[in-house]
Amino acid sequence: MKKIVLIGTGPGSAGFLTGDSKRIIEKAGLLIGAKSILDRFAELNPSSRKAELLNSREIERELRSCEEELIAVLFSGDTGFYSGCKALLPLIEDLRPEIMPGISSMSILSAKSGISWEDALIVSLHGRDDNLIHAVSLHRKVFILCAPDMKEWLGGLVRAGLGSCKMVIGEELSLPEERILTGTVDSFYRKSIKPLSVCFILNDHPAYFPYPGIPDDLFARGNTPMTKREIRALAISRLSIMDGETIYDVGAGTGSVTVELALSSPHGAVYAIERSPEAVKLIKKNEEIFGLHNISIVNKEAPGAFEGLPVPDVAFVGGSGGDLGGILRSIVQMNDKVRIAMTAITIETATAGIAILEELEMQPEMIHIAVSSTKKAGAGHMIIAQNPIWLITGRRR
Repeated sequence: MKKIVLIGTGPGSAGFLTGDSKRIIEKAGLLIGAKSILDRFAELNPSSRKAELLNSREIERELRSCEEELIAVLFSGDTGFYSGCKALLPLIEDLRPEIMPGISSMSILSAKSGISWEDALIVSLHGRDDNLIHAVSLHRKVFILCAPDMKEWLGGLVRAGLGSCKMVIGEELSLPEERILTGTVDSFYRKSIKPLSVCFILNDHPAYFPYPGIPDDLFARGNTPMTKREIRALAISRLSIMDGETIYDVGAGTGSVTVELALSSPHGAVYAIERSPEAVKLIKKNEEIFGLHNISIVNKEAPGAFEGLPVPDVAFVGGSGGDLGGILRSIVQMNDKVRIAMTAITIETATAGIAILEELEMQPEMIHIAVSSTKKAGAGHMIIAQNPIWLITGRRR
C-alpha cells in the first residue's frame, strides 16, 4: 500500500532534520518538493526519483498517479508554520498521509538570540498585506517572517515613530552563511536585509488602546460630530466582529468608529465611507494616530459609494445623508447575512430604521442609551448628560 509522508525539513541544514524524517527521506522511492529543498537533501537518497513541484494541485496529481510505495513530500521549516502543507493536506486526506514536523525558523532564532517566543505575536509578510505598524505598536514582542521589500515595511515603522524599537534578525539560519544581527528598526531601515530572513521586533512601550470604548480625547476631533465612547463600545459589542471581516463604516465622520472597527479586525478591511472632505481629513489623521493600515477611505456619498467595493460582512451606519432606506437596502442586497448597526438621534430616524430592517427581514433590535458623566463643580460633582441615542441592530437568524 502506498505510504505518503509530509515532512518539515527545518530551516535548511540537514543537521536540523529529526531522526524519523531523515530515515523516511533515506528510504523513499520518490521525493517531491521545491528544487532548492531537493538539492539540499539529495545526498541522503541519491537513487530516489525526484519531482520538482511547488503547486499543491500538481503535487496531488503526482501523488495519485505515482507507483512508488513510499513518497516523501518535503517542505521548508515546520509543516504547521506557514507551510505549503496546509494547502496540500485537504486535497489528499483520503490518501491518509503522515505528517512529520520540522524545526521552525522561529524556534531557531529564539534559541540563537535567547528570546522566548511563547508570548510573541507572529506575523508573516510573505505575499501578505499585514498590518505591521498595528502589530508593533500594540505588542511588546513580534516575530516576523520577512518580505523581500523589508525596507518599505521598516520605513513605515520609522515614520510611525517606532524606529527606536529593538530588532534581532536571523539570516540564512542553520546554514554556513548564518548571521544573527541586533540593532534598531531605524538602523536596519538604513541597511539591506536578506529576503528570507526572520526577526523579532521588541517594543518596550507598546500603546494601550482600551477598545472597544477608546477615550474620546485620544481622537482628532475638529468640528465634525463624533460618536461618543460609550456608544462606540456598545455598537462594537453588538456587531460581534471577527478578525478578517470586511466592514463598512457609512457616514464615518471623524473616523472614531472606523478606528474601533479596524482595531477589532486587524486582518480585516474597513471601508470608511464619508462624503465630507473635511471629515475625510480627520479620518486620515485618526488613522495615523492609531497606526492603522487596514482602512480604506471612500470620499463619496452612499449608497453609490458601495459600487466596486468588496461585499461587507458588517456595516455600521452613523450617518445616512437622508437616504437611510437606500443605504440599508443596498447593503442587504450585497449580502443578506450582513450584520448591521446604526445610530439615531431622532425618534423619526429610529422608527424608519426599524421599519426598513423589518421590511428586509433583518430582525431588528433597538436599545435607548442615555449616558451621563460627572464634572467637578466647586466642592462637589454635577451630572452632565449626553444626548440620548438609539442604537439599532439587525441580522438574519
